[in-house]
Amino acid sequence: MALEITISIQIPAPAELTWSYLALISDHVNWMLDAVSIDFDSPQQSGPGTKFVCATRVGPFRLKDRMTVTDWQEGKSISIAHKGLVTGTGVLAQLRLGELLTEVTWSEKLVFGWLYGGRAGELLAGTVLRRIWRRNLRQLSDRILKDPLGHKGSLA
Repeated sequence: MALEITISIQIPAPAELTWSYLALISDHVNWMLDAVSIDFDSPQQSGPGTKFVCATRVGPFRLKDRMTVTDWQEGKSISIAHKGLVTGTGVLAQLRLGELLTEVTWSEKLVFGWLYGGRAGELLAGTVLRRIWRRNLRQLSDRILKDPLGHKGSLA
């Protein structure tokens, strides 16, 4: 069985601006509080086939997941496959709700290895990860609203 989590936030910003933050993978450590570092294993840093190692810290747990972008729908979604002690898939997607309103949805389907307690670990982690990822999306929203394009992205 897999742990499935989906959370969303509405951000009062245009979809083009919101996408510029989602598409800049190297910047995710600045709003994902559990992401410690991102090191690319591929020459590209966006689009399908992009590979990177994400060091993650959740409380006392630290892991390095190998991630590969499996699908990239420009302006809409980024799909990622995780490999490591925790495996699975994730999607960051956005939907334009209006000129100045964008909904960002983060969905994950994760399988925890025996080292992290298998199914029991999934149940415990679900509560913790939902809380962290809600906070991450609030951080993303705050970052966009306080420092539009401060991440050196572009609207083009």
